[in-house]
Order: sequence, then C-alpha cells, then structure tokens
Amino acid sequence: MNKNIISIGLVFFLLMIGGQQCAEKVSIGTAFVGGTQGLSLSFVEGAPPIEVFDQGKTSFSVNVLIENKGEWDVNKDDAEITISGINPAVFGSPILNKKLNAKLEGVEKDVQGNIVPGTITYLDFSGFKFTDSIAGSVILPIKADACYNYGTNVNSKLCILRDLLSRVPGTANSMCTVNEAKSVENSGAPVQITELKERAVENNRIMFSFIVQHLGTGAVSELNSNCNSSIAKKDKIKIKVDTGIGSPGDLICNFDSGTGTEGTVTLYGGNRLVSCTQTISSPTDYEQLINIEMLYDYRDSITTSLKVSHLS
Repeated sequence: MNKNIISIGLVFFLLMIGGQQCAEKVSIGTAFVGGTQGLSLSFVEGAPPIEVFDQGKTSFSVNVLIENKGEWDVNKDDAEITISGINPAVFGSPILNKKLNAKLEGVEKDVQGNIVPGTITYLDFSGFKFTDSIAGSVILPIKADACYNYGTNVNSKLCILRDLLSRVPGTANSMCTVNEAKSVENSGAPVQITELKERAVENNRIMFSFIVQHLGTGAVSELNSNCNSSIAKKDKIKIKVDTGIGSPGDLICNFDSGTGTEGTVTLYGGNRLVSCTQTISSPTDYEQLINIEMLYDYRDSITTSLKVSHLS
C-alpha cells in the first residue's frame, strides 16, 4: 500500500479522535465561568480627589474604570455612564453622560478551559471645578451609574422517552429520568435560572418549569428602556427558549406577553416561575440539550465623597 495513503489515513484517524475528545468536554457544567456580575465600576484613585477648594481654584476629573466581569459582550452603543450627585452648574457645567469608548467583551473559557478576563476600559469626565464660595467645608456625594444591555445564556437537558408515562411493560429506560429537577448552567450575569424541573403530562408531552431570579446588586428593567425604573418597565426580562424539538407550535411557554417560545415576564420580589409545555411528535429515548436566553437592561452604581473647602 502507498505510504502516502497510509499517512493520510493516520492523520484523518487522529483528527477524528481529537474531535471526539473535544466533543466529550462539552457538557452541562463546563461551558461557562459563572458568577452574578455584569459590568463592574470603580473610581480611579485621585479622580475625583479627596478634597478640592472653592471659587474655581481646583480643577479635577472623575475617572471611571469599567470591567466586564460577566459573560455577555456589551457593544459601545449599548452602555452609558452617568455622573450625578452634584449640581453641574456649580461645578463648571462638565459633560456628565458618555457612551463606552470600546466594546466590552465578556469573560470566557478558552479551548483548554483557561479563564480569559473580560475587557477593561476607562472613561474620563473632565472640567470639574467648584465655582461658588463657601464658609468652612462641605461633603458632597459623587455617583457613577452604568446603564447597559445585558444577557444570560442558560444550558440544561430534557429527558425524552418513547414511553414517557411508563405505560408499556418492559420499556424501562435508565438513560435518563423525566420526572426530576435538572442540572442548570448559567453564564456569568446578574439574572440567573436557579432551578429547572421536568415532568411527563402525556405520553407525547412533557412540561418543564424554571425559576428566573435576580441575584445581582443592581436594578433590572426592560431591554432597551434606558434602565427605566417605572412600574411599566422595571423587573422585566425578555426570554427565548430553544429546545430543538419538533416544529413551531410544539413548544408553548406562559410568558406575560409574546409567542410560545419567546416573550417577556416580570419578576416579583426578584423571582418568577415560568412553565413550558413541549409536544413530542416522534417519541424515542434520548437526552436533549436546551438553551434559554434572557435579555434585559441593567443598572449598576458606585458612590464616593468629595470634600469642598474654602480657601481664603
């Protein structure tokens, strides 16, 4: 046999083995880094300074460091940083709102399983100076808010059996169990799915339910609402469920509004139970990977103190 043919065959075999090894690594519990943070904010030391003087004698900047500590990419136009807590007219009328200056990519795992940190950037708000005259000194707050679009990817598995209700003798299957709580893996983000349960309701239909929970320290609002905190917009999550089973119409979820596979729900007390019914047109024995995507606006804030003193 030609040695070149043997070599090519060997390479092909090794590639197949390597591909199988990579595929085996893809399972629930290994895809995401996890965590409950989105964008993290902090003031750079000295910006703002601890103390400034009145009558416009001290010019200073407010410098905000932004790091993406979750696993959802944030585009430049999908986030805005706002400085508040002080009267801009008394501080030289500086610019107080800025979009990001770079895309902030989320944390991720590389092919070896190593954690790659998310992107870090800085925003500099300059031109601050206290122009009034005061007696003694006063302590004022300086607050930075980040309003941004964010999302969570969730992986889990469903158990599909040809005899879902165990009506046919001798068809017991140990491959998986239908009526149980399932393992759930969330990407790093402040909104998570904390529980997913499946049960059989007919021999060709299952029901699964999951709990959506806000675990971050910021505030949730409807996607693209500019972090609107009104009753009509706050605590709203857009959800898309993809089971990969059957045809459109075979999956129906009880959203507040939307279609059978995609809609919006409102969290109450930071939680919400969502139930879905899946029709199985051709039942057989297998485990099915499913994905749930959740989208929302999120607001994070930090505050520091600025001392303004009179300089005679």
